[in-house]
Amino acid sequence: MSPPTRRLLKRRLELDLHGELATASLDQLRRNLGLTAVDTLGETPNTVLGERIERSLRYRSIVEMAMTFSHLGAQEWSLTIDAVPRTDIDRWQCLAEIACRVAGLRIVASHTPEPFVLDDHERQEIREEAARLVAQSQRGLDEILLSTPFKAFEADSKE
Repeated sequence: MSPPTRRLLKRRLELDLHGELATASLDQLRRNLGLTAVDTLGETPNTVLGERIERSLRYRSIVEMAMTFSHLGAQEWSLTIDAVPRTDIDRWQCLAEIACRVAGLRIVASHTPEPFVLDDHERQEIREEAARLVAQSQRGLDEILLSTPFKAFEADSKE
């Protein structure tokens, strides 16, 4: 399966966090949020430590939500949620805030970008990209479903 596309995602939430985070607390945070470990806890700033990808149930090649936890600097952390426009992220935001507090981090700021309005050109680009991805997924499905029986018939007809 090809890697899922993230082109439709927009930043929906950014939590600025502060506090000490031991390895055990990081592991707990990852478990509570369902994050996959990307890097290990260390002194290096701007390091992604965990990520969670939620694919569209209908179109598996499209990412619906991506949550990322990063180490920014000395006792500075960031948790971001990027999602497809119109996706309800309230439960993800609630889960993220609770998990960060349980891990011992303090939420210093919460940034939720203003709702954006797409212009006609952007809407058209999104429609075209979505149509292309749907067609690509359908072609792949057709190849799987249709090629196998026809190959079996071809083998029978050659005799």
